[in-house]
Amino acid sequence: MIYCGKKLDHRQYKVAKQIYSVWRRSYRIEADLLDIEDFPPLRRSVNQIMAAESDFYGYWQEERLTAVSEIEHLEAQHIHIAALVVDPDFFRKGLASRLLTEVLDLLDWRRVTVDTAVANIPAINLYKKLGFTPLKQWQTPDNIPMITLYREQVL
Repeated sequence: MIYCGKKLDHRQYKVAKQIYSVWRRSYRIEADLLDIEDFPPLRRSVNQIMAAESDFYGYWQEERLTAVSEIEHLEAQHIHIAALVVDPDFFRKGLASRLLTEVLDLLDWRRVTVDTAVANIPAINLYKKLGFTPLKQWQTPDNIPMITLYREQVL
């Protein structure tokens, strides 16, 4: 089983459609976990992915995209993980951890943040395992309890 992590050209329709497919499958599972019918990430379209100003990174197994990370560059050396999704067929194989570690190794950052639902314990545990610390809790306009975690790099 060979995985290859790389930056994705999300402006190409074919690539954006592959991102969308992994996105939908993964976020459908999270919506069920959170018991939310109208989950905001599921509202995103292929065209919105293509128009995004953020960068996307992915892991492939042969011709299939299996994991995606969306990274926003907020300010000098501060990046935000806007999304980290894995195709459900590849859950529990360490792809999220490997992809995120590889992306962080590629980028120039001093501070990285991520938001996830308070009820998404698997995601929170993953981020904590990777050295993230809880920063604050808040609610979305859709009343979803969220947590922001951060990690700082000591130079």
